[in-house]
Amino acid sequence: MYQEKLSYVYIMASGKKRNMSNWKYFINVKRMGAAALALSLCSGAVSCGSGTKPEDARKKLASLKIEYSPESFLACAATGDGSCAELFLLCGMEVDIQHDESGMTALMLAALQGHTDIVRLLLEKGAKPDIQNTYGWTALMLTADEGHTGIARILLEKGADPNLK
Repeated sequence: MYQEKLSYVYIMASGKKRNMSNWKYFINVKRMGAAALALSLCSGAVSCGSGTKPEDARKKLASLKIEYSPESFLACAATGDGSCAELFLLCGMEVDIQHDESGMTALMLAALQGHTDIVRLLLEKGAKPDIQNTYGWTALMLTADEGHTGIARILLEKGADPNLK
């Protein structure tokens, strides 16, 4: 079941609820090796210390058969794997990289899914809370829409603009 859940990270916004056309975006993590990611998530195999060098982080990802790509980084954030996301950041992944089609960032995905620790990590690493996706939604809008009030509070404390439209 966990393997199947990780095959695709599924982000959907309801057209009526969000006043936009129905859309679905799939970040295909099969390409990066979903089995390796699932194993690392389930077993806690992905870990890194504060002294990890970029080349060591890249080797760790390679040893887990996780492709160093924006899609893989976004999948880590969406599934709540902070250790994996941290490895990508240590390798030099841009914290605010956006999905090509949806414009979703790792911060948006983590906020949408309610992953408080990932939200904190990304903000500590310099993620900008007011980036908008293809439909003009920010991490604050997405998390508020899902009822994640704790994450909304964190985003506001870190300077998210509640008046963006």
